[in-house]
Amino acid sequence: MKFSAWMVGAAIGAALLAAAPANAFVVVMGNSLAHDCFIAAKARVNLDEGLATCNAALTDSALTHHDRAATFINRGAVKQDKGLYESAMVDFEAGIALEPTLGDAYVDRGAALIRLQRYDDAIADINHGMELGMSYPHIGYYDRAVAEELKGQYKESYFDFKHVLELEPNFTMASDQLKNFIVTTVKTPAT
Repeated sequence: MKFSAWMVGAAIGAALLAAAPANAFVVVMGNSLAHDCFIAAKARVNLDEGLATCNAALTDSALTHHDRAATFINRGAVKQDKGLYESAMVDFEAGIALEPTLGDAYVDRGAALIRLQRYDDAIADINHGMELGMSYPHIGYYDRAVAEELKGQYKESYFDFKHVLELEPNFTMASDQLKNFIVTTVKTPAT
């Protein structure tokens, strides 16, 4: 007998159930309300003020096409942090309609789909977003790992959480989730 196969399992408990997707966001440069909306989405604090800033930014008729799409996506991320998943989905869809090549929008929509317990759709969106490219690729891998974990695809989830830490070693959300996994080797018959 040799030790060539191994198994990954997740410990079921409060920590596992607390796994939450992370938000991606789209960078908006400059000195504008759209930039302030980006900062609000990234900071994840004072969400009511952030939402008001994003709402005001979207009234700016001088926004570039890209910045308008980014602001919809960033406002969706703020709404998602507030627990307004259906409303966030509307913003992600608006951003995608304006800029269908922004990978971050699909990853954020995937995060909302996770919250809505639509894991297969979430994984499809996240994969598409990662294929298109993202501002913060580790967020895509993290969100996909959360969806996989919630689907019971523990091996895939484990490897995605590990990959997150390869991309962003200090991303504690991933390292915290890896604490829920038990990796064991099993004896397999020699062939």
